[in-house]
Parts: sequence; structure tokens; C-alpha cells
Amino acid sequence: MRLPSLTSLRAFEAAARLGSFKRAAEELSVTPSAVSQQIRALEDDLGEELFRRAGRNLALTDIGSAYAPGLADGFARILEATANARAGMQPRSRLRVSMLASFAFGWLNTRLPDFRRRYPDIDILVDANPRNADIRRGEADMAIRYGVGAVIDGLQSEPFLEEDLYPVCSPALVNGPTPLRRLKDIDDHPLIHDLLNHPGEPWNAWAPWFALAGIDRPPPPGPSYTETILINQAAIQGQGIAIGRSALVDDALTQGLLVRPFEIVRPADYAYWIIMTPSTAETRAATTFRDWLLEMADEAAGGGRAAPRTK
Repeated sequence: MRLPSLTSLRAFEAAARLGSFKRAAEELSVTPSAVSQQIRALEDDLGEELFRRAGRNLALTDIGSAYAPGLADGFARILEATANARAGMQPRSRLRVSMLASFAFGWLNTRLPDFRRRYPDIDILVDANPRNADIRRGEADMAIRYGVGAVIDGLQSEPFLEEDLYPVCSPALVNGPTPLRRLKDIDDHPLIHDLLNHPGEPWNAWAPWFALAGIDRPPPPGPSYTETILINQAAIQGQGIAIGRSALVDDALTQGLLVRPFEIVRPADYAYWIIMTPSTAETRAATTFRDWLLEMADEAAGGGRAAPRTK
């Protein structure tokens, strides 16, 4: 069986989907009269009318309504097959990225499937070794580091994600037998502490938040951990209240595993930085992953603040 012209099929599919010859013409970069002529040719080929035309009004006939979905699905498959073919023609790339386990677990892991779906030819190897990989010695291609500034001689660096700090806890604490609803109720619950506070930025420390909240006394001792992952898990389990880092607790807040009992927020002085050598920065894999990280940071509503972009 002879198939109709592909140009005619494209014109009809676009006009049926958009409900307008003019809009179909804009999408296909042709004139409305060209779209009309192609659809007339298709109708002549089929021996059936596909549209009812009454002045400026345009409506699909029963035949047109039955025909359009199959064509739309067919063109979608063609686009998908073409994209896959083009991806297959790209040489596979591997990018080894060094980062803290807390960032990999709390922020990156839930977003990586999106990158893999969009860029199937680029393999991201997540290196969450506690010992920071030395990029200059080739131990990793890129690093994501947390700090006030990550300017290192011979390396290219830029901030991409900032954080807010605020108390988080299990919903069971807020609504339990000893409710946590007012600031003074904090005295009735354990405070979870970070044992690895950096002297320049006590990101999980309670003392700066107490000062911001107007609580004029030292925070009491409580359960203490050396890893942010363990701190967040302890809060989820109801062991007490923790200082949450927005980028690392956003998913748990969205899932209802954690809640914010108070609205007082302390912006962190630290940010996440993307670091790599100038030569790596010129590769397609590094550029693609870097741009994707910036996009994800911009979309992370409530889960960290996109850092000011470097020029």
C-alpha cells in the first residue's frame, strides 16, 4: 500500500493537534496556505474529508478524529528513535565526581535519574569517599565541595547551591503527648547535635540559631553524631530536633518524614561549589553535568538556594 506524503501527514498532525492551520504553519515554518494545500492533498489521497471548514472555524471529522492520534503517536516514536540514534552515535563519556556522602544521599541521588534519562551517553560515577579526591592528580574529574570559598590555584570553581538552616523533627514530636508548637516547647525535647562543627561555620550547631531566636542560654546537650546522614535519620526516627540543612532535608520534608516546627531561618555562610581543572571544563561531559547541576539548583524550590552565578 502506497503511503501518503510525509509532508502532508506532518501538516495534518500539526493542524489537528493545534486546532489551527495558522498555528500549524508557525510550527512547521511554512505558510497557512501551504498547510491547507497539503491537507487537501492528503484528503484527496484518502478520499475522505479530515476537517469540517466553516469560515474560520475548523473541526475534525470523525475520520480525522480517528486518524490524528495514530499519526501523533507515530511522529513521537520517530522523534524518540531519532534522539536515541543520535545518542548512540555519541561516544560514551565517563565523569567521576567527588562529593560528600551526605550530598550524594540527601540531594543528588533523587535527581540523577533525570540526568541519565536526558544524557544516556554520559556515565556519572559518584565518588563519596570521605577522603577528598585530588582533582589535580586525576583522582576525580570534578568535585562538589561545601565551604565559604573553594578558590584553589589551578582549578576552576563556582558556587551553585546555597543553604538555609532551620530546626526539623519528626511529625510525631509536633503532635505527640508533649506537643512542639511554641518556641518554649523546645525545652521538652532533646536537641540533636553535630560533633563535626567547623570553627568557621557551625552549620548544624544550635547556638547560632538560639541567638537568632532570642533564646538567651546555651543549648542543652543531646544525641550527637558525626555525619549529617545520621543526624537527619535520627530526627526522622523521632530522637529529637535537629538543625536541618535545607538542601539535605528537602526531600524528607516533601515526603512528610520531617516537618519544620519553627519558621526561624538562618542563612548558611557556606555553599556548594563545583570544582574542576580548566581542561576538564572544556569537555562535553563536564559542561553538560555542570549546566544540569545549575538547572537543578534553580529548580530546587525550598531545597537550598541557587548560588549567584559567576560570569
